[in-house]
Amino acid sequence: VLVQPLYAPTSDVTYQLSSREATAGYIIPNDLIHRTWLEAADWLLSVPGVQSHGVGVLATSMSGEIALSMAAHMDKVAAAAVISSYTAVTCDPLPYKDMVFPCARYIWDQVESTEEGYICWRNVLEDLTKEPGLTACVQVEKAECPIMFVAGEDDLDVKAVVYANQAIARMKAHGKTNYTLLQYPG
Repeated sequence: VLVQPLYAPTSDVTYQLSSREATAGYIIPNDLIHRTWLEAADWLLSVPGVQSHGVGVLATSMSGEIALSMAAHMDKVAAAAVISSYTAVTCDPLPYKDMVFPCARYIWDQVESTEEGYICWRNVLEDLTKEPGLTACVQVEKAECPIMFVAGEDDLDVKAVVYANQAIARMKAHGKTNYTLLQYPG
């Protein structure tokens, strides 16, 4: 299946997706999202009146992996805040410059539903504390800017508190103190 994005940094961008990806709804690959965010950072820094020392990045849920990747690998990011977010690359591998960061796998038979009928995705992502999931974790320990993790304890979509604490543990293991965790009930 070929997909021509509605918005692309260049007009000649076409992506080859497998039938599984297309039927699962993956129509915007991570590399397009990431390049769009990179271009947005460049554009913001070019706007008169914007301080040139960097941009702040705010993201929720799955886009948090992009925000954390930007914080870890781009000098242009002066601060990042992620709300109820994954701390690993998910869905698709994430290309950046001459690197490609692998993605964590989903375990689809782990999807549950609550008594109220809500879908609970909390346990769908593979274990990020051991291989192969560990290699998909964003290298937050490389970030020089402050990172704020905002996480709800009862989030049905993302184990945000667990993932934030795992990322913070990796940062601490590398002597980093540039993190904050805002954890709240609910």
